[in-house]
Amino acid sequence: MTPKSVEEEKIQRRLKRHVLQHLKENGPTNINILYVHFDPNMSAHIASVLQDLRRWKHIGFDEKDMVKITEAGNRLLETVNYWK
Repeated sequence: MTPKSVEEEKIQRRLKRHVLQHLKENGPTNINILYVHFDPNMSAHIASVLQDLRRWKHIGFDEKDMVKITEAGNRLLETVNYWK
């Protein structure tokens, strides 16, 4: 891995943790609110993070674009080694 990709991975993991913590503490949140809250500079980091979390079923969406944390997401938050 290049130093840039290592740094990019750290940013992605940190953002994943923050999104999951936000959803755990605040409950289901509209996807647009997550974009504004976590990526106000529109860097596109949040889009890839949400896609990854959804792919691995750590978050779920309902028909009103509300995002919620799943049991798998809660377990990931508790996995200390993942965040290192």
